[in-house]
Amino acid sequence: MGLQFLFLTKERTLVVKFVVDVAHELTHRAFAHMFMFKFTSMGLRWGMIDLGRGRSSGLTGQKEGDTAFKPMSRQYRADWPTVVFECGVLESLERLKVDAKWWLENSEGAVGTVVILTVSVEKRSLCAEMWELADVANPDVTQTDPDPFITRATRTGGCKIVGETVTGAPLKISFKKTMLRDPDETLGEGDIVFDTKEIKEVAEAVWATTKTRPKN
Repeated sequence: MGLQFLFLTKERTLVVKFVVDVAHELTHRAFAHMFMFKFTSMGLRWGMIDLGRGRSSGLTGQKEGDTAFKPMSRQYRADWPTVVFECGVLESLERLKVDAKWWLENSEGAVGTVVILTVSVEKRSLCAEMWELADVANPDVTQTDPDPFITRATRTGGCKIVGETVTGAPLKISFKKTMLRDPDETLGEGDIVFDTKEIKEVAEAVWATTKTRPKN
């Protein structure tokens, strides 16, 4: 069993998340391995550091992700990751959206991308959503706040697998938001893309390694 913590300073509240299903660990670690493989393929193996579940402190508390990464250019212990993966059961999607907003808003944009993953072995379902800060239409335009756009944590991509059916587009994580510099295309650098085939391979690996042993 694993434990993850979110401490809300203002509310003086500690939220404890129990990770009890091996499928959760398999899912987010599989994405983490693919993420690092893609950087290695660009010749950047030591340009990106895997922080695991390292804790970060924000404006409203402290939090641990399932897996987080930061570039070597962020040299200090307190520096934020640029990419965070959060994983949970299918029923926890709304909670994971809150987690994504926490990372993006508490870091004031220092976290560039949050990928939230939900998995259900019983339903053979895996959902991946990408969240970033983005300018969206301001629903509360007034004379004192005339700006037609506001910056909010926003779902910017997603893919869902149920059984053999795949819906949604590939996930494309910005190289610039991740490495904090423009990619050098002459060196093969570019955005990190999880295509439909790769996401389906993760799902199939989870299903294949989480079967229930038959009773004698």
